[in-house]
Amino acid sequence: MTSAIKKLRAELGDSQQAFANRLHQSISAIANYEAGRIPKERHLSQLAAVATEQKLDDLATVFSREYRARRAGRAEPTTLEERAFVRAILYLVRNRHIVSNWAAIRREMLQGLESICADNSGTLLTSPEHISSARKLLSETLPFITPRAQETITGLARARARREGVDFWTAYEQIVAENPQLQQQLELQKRIEQEAEQEEMLRIGHKSKPRKTTKGARK
Repeated sequence: MTSAIKKLRAELGDSQQAFANRLHQSISAIANYEAGRIPKERHLSQLAAVATEQKLDDLATVFSREYRARRAGRAEPTTLEERAFVRAILYLVRNRHIVSNWAAIRREMLQGLESICADNSGTLLTSPEHISSARKLLSETLPFITPRAQETITGLARARARREGVDFWTAYEQIVAENPQLQQQLELQKRIEQEAEQEEMLRIGHKSKPRKTTKGARK
């Protein structure tokens, strides 16, 4: 690790002070790293990011591997940055009805997840076991991130009805017949919504269920 940090600084042509400024750390921290101290997780992440930006993939792999080892078995946010972004995404999802560019945001999220799942460069800061979780997450979120199947089918049917002078339901049936993947997506979304409704009803029922009093309890 020490040699990797020194090599990164040398590749950048930075003095210890310039390197410290680049990483928003103190010069004493850089000196300690180069003397053998292992950086904290968030600083390993910074080092990996700098190495990746400079296309120094061998060094990025060293920092990424150490970061993954330090975070082995942990998927929850651990840094201030991670916790802030998790909260930000949660606020966006819950209030997407007033977010004007929500469609663009969810497209970027989808593309980002796909890139993570497909990456095999060795520079990811996500452990292999979490990559499999990312693939599962991608399949779970896909129906919500991609445009609603019902909206897509309806839009296409209306456009065809206007263009070809047929009634809406004839156009609707034609669109469904020509695009079986949309029908599959629609069925998946309906199933997910039904399961969510059932879970919500169970949750409400559990909360409203009166507690049993123990025998002999005081009235």
